[in-house]
Amino acid sequence: IAFDPVTFTLSASPAWHPETDVGGRDTTVVVAPDRPDTDAGLKIHTGLGIDAGGTYTDAVVYDLENRATDCKAKALTTKWDFTIGIENALARLDPDSLASVELVALSTTLATNAIVENEGQTVAMLLMAPPGLAQTIDYSPKTVIQGELDISGRQKTDIDPDQIRKSADQVITSQGVTAFAVSGYAGTINPAHELAVKKILQDHTRMFVSCGHELSDTLNFQTRAVTAMLNARIIPRLKNLLSDLEQVLFQFTIEAPIVVVK
Repeated sequence: IAFDPVTFTLSASPAWHPETDVGGRDTTVVVAPDRPDTDAGLKIHTGLGIDAGGTYTDAVVYDLENRATDCKAKALTTKWDFTIGIENALARLDPDSLASVELVALSTTLATNAIVENEGQTVAMLLMAPPGLAQTIDYSPKTVIQGELDISGRQKTDIDPDQIRKSADQVITSQGVTAFAVSGYAGTINPAHELAVKKILQDHTRMFVSCGHELSDTLNFQTRAVTAMLNARIIPRLKNLLSDLEQVLFQFTIEAPIVVVK
């Protein structure tokens, strides 16, 4: 996520209604303004940066307007539960500074470590490509399904919903699959097939589905497919981390939007 935090605002449309999570707290979104600050937006002055690294977890309260550090702290990273290290670091920060936090930015090696250590849930690839192209991807479980676009994104062959459901049932039963990665040739030009397959899989299995076009705009079919697989593999860990982080922040009465450093 690339942005200049100083120019971000918290804003709401006239039809906006706050959503409340399980903890009873109102949630909001951070949006980049397309105009100078007005009464419609609240400028963010103070941010909290959290970096959960391999050895240490660092926490910094930063004055975004003056580009100055208010306070900082360090604690050992607890890899079995990252939020313990985060909580220990936050406990060493100045409480008054924490009370002024309006935005939280999280950076963590959790995703990288999970990929390198081959951890995460079992993902099946469902690929749509010209004959022979899908076989160049060395991964299992992998299934080539019907549905093909030409290089311009025009449909050559439509998808087969029944085939998709049967393929999903097969890998779930035989391979213990708990998530899917969907990627198609020319998917960045026309993502219609990928989106249709995703909806069918979600409706049929209620499992997480990651599409290649959602993660990369590169024209390399193999790269998109592998990226979608890696994303599907680690999403539950990141989802759990963010959920736990919200609870830790709540303990420190920090009710600010969270962004993740990409």
